[in-house]
Amino acid sequence: MSTSRTLPYQNRLFFSTEIFSLIILAVVIFAWLQALSIIDVSHMQDLGLAGLLPISFYLALGLLTLSFLALIFLKKTNEILLGLHIIIFITIIHGTPTLLYESLRYAWAWKHVGIGDFILRHGYVDTGIQSLGIYHNFPGFFSLSALLSLVSGSESLLELARWATLFLNYLYFSSLLFLFKSSIREPRLIWLSLWIFFSCNWVGQDYFSPQGLAYLFFIFMLGLYFKYFTFPLNNKALPQTSKFQASSLWAFTFFVLTFFAIASSHQLTPVLLIICTFLLVFFKRLPLRFIPILFSVIFLVWLFYPAANFSSHELAQLMQSFGQLGRNAEASLRDIDRASPAQMLISLSGRVLTLLIWSIAAIRIFFSIKTRQQLPYIILALSPFLLLVNAYGGEVVFRIYLFSLPFMAVFVGDSLLTLISNRKLIFSTHVFFFVILTSFLLAYYGKDNIYRFTQAEIEASTWLHEHAPDNSLIIEGTRNYPARHFRYEAFTYVALNYETDEVQKNIMKNPVTMMQRWLDNPNYNATYIILTRSQKAEVDQLGTFQGKGSLETLEQALLASKEFHIAYQTPDAVVLSLKESGKPTGIANLKERIDPYDKKFF
Repeated sequence: MSTSRTLPYQNRLFFSTEIFSLIILAVVIFAWLQALSIIDVSHMQDLGLAGLLPISFYLALGLLTLSFLALIFLKKTNEILLGLHIIIFITIIHGTPTLLYESLRYAWAWKHVGIGDFILRHGYVDTGIQSLGIYHNFPGFFSLSALLSLVSGSESLLELARWATLFLNYLYFSSLLFLFKSSIREPRLIWLSLWIFFSCNWVGQDYFSPQGLAYLFFIFMLGLYFKYFTFPLNNKALPQTSKFQASSLWAFTFFVLTFFAIASSHQLTPVLLIICTFLLVFFKRLPLRFIPILFSVIFLVWLFYPAANFSSHELAQLMQSFGQLGRNAEASLRDIDRASPAQMLISLSGRVLTLLIWSIAAIRIFFSIKTRQQLPYIILALSPFLLLVNAYGGEVVFRIYLFSLPFMAVFVGDSLLTLISNRKLIFSTHVFFFVILTSFLLAYYGKDNIYRFTQAEIEASTWLHEHAPDNSLIIEGTRNYPARHFRYEAFTYVALNYETDEVQKNIMKNPVTMMQRWLDNPNYNATYIILTRSQKAEVDQLGTFQGKGSLETLEQALLASKEFHIAYQTPDAVVLSLKESGKPTGIANLKERIDPYDKKFF
């Protein structure tokens, strides 16, 4: 009888919360659009986009978070409404820079466009090329992007690449939902884990890149694993799996083909998948014991046949840091003492967020290990830490965080559901979500004054790549500018901030003499130096090259010298060449003399 009396009240509460959430969503969208209309990205400073966002933007995300948590607190869940909250969150977070900047974010994304452009113009990859050769040896992503450009009729890969982050995150949402629904029985835990993932994924690997696509495939493969190769043993929230339940051959086929797509696109992700499948077999949670062997064979065949050039030149270099766990971890965390105070705060925000997620998850994992519950998720959460055997260009800690995040998010979500069940601790739960949201916004948006490129910078770089003759030398202040997106194979690039500290100091002592000597090189048909706003932002905010103001000082010295000629200049960039060098300063009417693939770029 008591149940029948309380049920109508619960239904009314559920219905009123749903209506209230829909109203909140309308307010959130209105506030976000209003915020977009008043943001002026030209005023961006050390705090990046995070320092420009108006109060309406923060209020929109705060209301969205409160509305989502209100639905989670209810015992009865409306999964459509919860999913709508996450989709709106993704749209706001990743749609904001896409809509505001109107140009491709991240310097490396421009280089990735350059590989696709190479394939569009030549119809093949050059595995022996020196510049960005690693991408030619793992061309899966770039071949796919070139194909999409042809199929869509897009005039340039740049437009496709500009929207990649937003659409990749929509695809991450679909794949994670598939993964969690295949392995978790508690609906509230599924949606809470999804929210934690998207509000904590600050590392910025979700852009137009091989690792962005490989990560999507990584999630999808693990969803296939839980859906078809295991089954839950009980009704507890997290999965406990041990037996094989592959209902058809197609699931296994997709499993292997997806791994092949990853192996042909990225170097790190297949290594992690081999580690994960090996551990799942070792702990008797993957019945297909030959899987790690099969994956190892596929990856090794790719390494030593299609990617033989990469393996022979780069593999030995990568192995130099093998096994140095402490040094490899330190490589991802050093040099913030050279950054500006704002960038120190931004770096600290990312680290605090990482440690917070790992710490809460570690406590939950500790008690799960004691009872041997949820072993597959424990394996998948901890396996990425084995990647510490290599520094991976100083990014290994960030990649570990990214690969472990889906499973860490589940353990964190499971811990929070315990708090939510205790009404006295609801306030602390709200505080936690607002702490991670604040840290996320600073960490994800805080470097956008470096990552964003103005139209004036793009115009100067595009002019240089269009007009410089083949076999030209291009000296860059740093590599942080929109470059290598067109005809990149025709040039040799030298970044000043990649030189030794001694060389950099000599450049600053005698900028005119040093740059004159470098540009007066008979081995090249033409030589240039390009300096841009974004290069200076990187130097000033991160303390690279010779610290704040050093690149500006170099530019002023060269402009004041009578030895250099301004080949091209915009308000945010300058291209310089030597006076009376006897070398061409550009190619006239290039667009009229290029082949059909080249014309497609413009």
